[in-house]
Amino acid sequence: MIAPIRRLSLAPLLAVALTAAPPAPRALAADGVEQALRTALVDTLRERHRLGSDARLDIEELQAARRGALAGASAVVALDVPRRSSVDGPITFRATVRHPSRGVEKVWVRARVAALLPTVVARHDVPRGAQLTLDDLELAQRPDRPGRVADAALAVGRLTRRALREGDAVDGELLRLPAVVRRGDSVAVVVRGRGFSIKTRATALGGGGVGAEVTVRVNRNNRLVATRIVAPGEVEVLP
Repeated sequence: MIAPIRRLSLAPLLAVALTAAPPAPRALAADGVEQALRTALVDTLRERHRLGSDARLDIEELQAARRGALAGASAVVALDVPRRSSVDGPITFRATVRHPSRGVEKVWVRARVAALLPTVVARHDVPRGAQLTLDDLELAQRPDRPGRVADAALAVGRLTRRALREGDAVDGELLRLPAVVRRGDSVAVVVRGRGFSIKTRATALGGGGVGAEVTVRVNRNNRLVATRIVAPGEVEVLP
């Protein structure tokens, strides 16, 4: 007696075959590749410079150094951004991209970054020599510049070296601490050593705020000594 032939269902085999092979990556549109690069560059710069969500970074220009190098790319794999890259101005970096046909390639890319960062500005006009209070200041978005102050607490209590107009960015280099020692003041001079400290009296030949360096004349021997102001009426000898 001949055993009946069992019919095998091909559905499970077809399902395995269809799910085992992932679809081939498709090339992104040119603007899709650029957008992926812009997003990756912004994320890298935010992390590199520890910028919060209140900082705004715009990529104004972006193009491959070699024409057509990004055409047909399916994904951005990685970015190699120089360590000292600024968050404001031109930047050149290397991108690793994947092509459906050519595989992984490294491409040099040029871009221009425009950054607007949290910056302390004058809430209203402030005269020269005024001692800043919290009511004088507010935060605004401004381009990154040397001397930029990002925290109002760093400016409160300091004196302005020049007048500020409403909306002017506060420049940390144009602020000074109130003078706690003035020329001609009698000051206590502290000499510190390993396990000991000695105090004597001297006359200040200059003045300034805490942290400023000033020369004093020691009363008992008229010796000139370089010191740093540590408190009102007190200085310490520089090492």
